[in-house]
Amino acid sequence: FSAAAPLQAPVRYASQSVASSEQRVDAIRIIATDRHYPALYPLQLHSGRFLADYDLVHRQPVCVLGWELGRMLFPRGQVLGQQVRIGSRWFRVVGWLKPAALDLPSLGLSEPDRSAYIPLGTLAQGADDATVNALDELTLRFPREAQLAQGLKVVKRIVDGTDINGTDINGHGIKGSGAQAGVEYVIPVEVLRQKQKVQQLVRYALLGVAGLMLVVGGIGIMNVMMVSVLSRRAEIGLRRAVGATREHILVQFVTESLVVAVAGGLLGVVAGLVLSLSIEALTRWPVDFSPLAAVAGFAVSVVIGIVFGTYPALQAASVSPIEALNDL
Repeated sequence: FSAAAPLQAPVRYASQSVASSEQRVDAIRIIATDRHYPALYPLQLHSGRFLADYDLVHRQPVCVLGWELGRMLFPRGQVLGQQVRIGSRWFRVVGWLKPAALDLPSLGLSEPDRSAYIPLGTLAQGADDATVNALDELTLRFPREAQLAQGLKVVKRIVDGTDINGTDINGHGIKGSGAQAGVEYVIPVEVLRQKQKVQQLVRYALLGVAGLMLVVGGIGIMNVMMVSVLSRRAEIGLRRAVGATREHILVQFVTESLVVAVAGGLLGVVAGLVLSLSIEALTRWPVDFSPLAAVAGFAVSVVIGIVFGTYPALQAASVSPIEALNDL
């Protein structure tokens, strides 16, 4: 098992105030961890470096700031090399992260842009005025999903104080919780599957709502075209009198219905794109806008226009020229 040992990152959390010479921010999430943490979560450096083994072994007072926290503490933009006070201790900023792509509270990644990252042992030294979770968190990433079952057995050994590689993890400031302690195991694959089931139900519900809205929209187009036919009977009769055939009238009104549907389809695609970008900006969740989906939605609107515009067009084509001219 050691040949395919998972990547691991022990973590402890605290909530402390963080201050620079210019600003002070309260209730900041402090994440005490090691150098493997960025490899387990989608975190990238904007400048500087992340925590190193040397920082953990010697409990160096260094830290890495999240993107938003760095901008709040140092509005002028010079972040690296600055001193910040976390709780009652001073730390030197050695790294500054890029804006995080994801916010995953269920997997331990909550507000990464407003977090500060410090070596694991330094939190144990300065935790007198911190609110530290009673249970440490250990995040592991296995190369293959098939290793999860065997990996859980190894995790239980880790909880008792022994590292996967057989080394004592107490040297990093982590103490085994013991077999009797309550431990929650969160497996991202299972969480993902549960979320996929929920998303599938939501998808079906949205499809049902979309189908209903398509029918309502189609009926709306048909009603508009029927009103148009009734109000333009004289025009239809005049065209028939000067030589227009039933087919000409049919094509005219189907085309008008199609124009209405195409305009609605284009507005829908633009509105969907704007709404998606707005959601991405507000939630910081990346939105995958598919051109194929936009084309499919536009094509459906065209079909709706043709289908629901055919009946009014047939009604217009069946208007008697003599009766229509009598309306003049």
